[in-house]
Amino acid sequence: MGFHRTNYPLIKPLIERTLAGLNHPMHIVDSASATALAAASLLPASPSTTEPTCTFYATDSIEKFQRLGSAFLGQDLPAVNLIDLGG
Repeated sequence: MGFHRTNYPLIKPLIERTLAGLNHPMHIVDSASATALAAASLLPASPSTTEPTCTFYATDSIEKFQRLGSAFLGQDLPAVNLIDLGG
């Protein structure tokens, strides 16, 4: 049984139907789902009683990172740390 990873989750159902129609044993692995499941398996089973925190780092404009990050996450970002990669 073969496995193939695709970066095209939008066409995954079409690929799976095509493979099934050809009676092909290959399975499509969605890397995002596989990564999320692997990460979840590393987390503790019981919820933490402490408030989660996030630390943000940027290699470019802190202001741009905060603006885009806030829009993406739907909330203001706390301080962002600038990292100089020496380039």
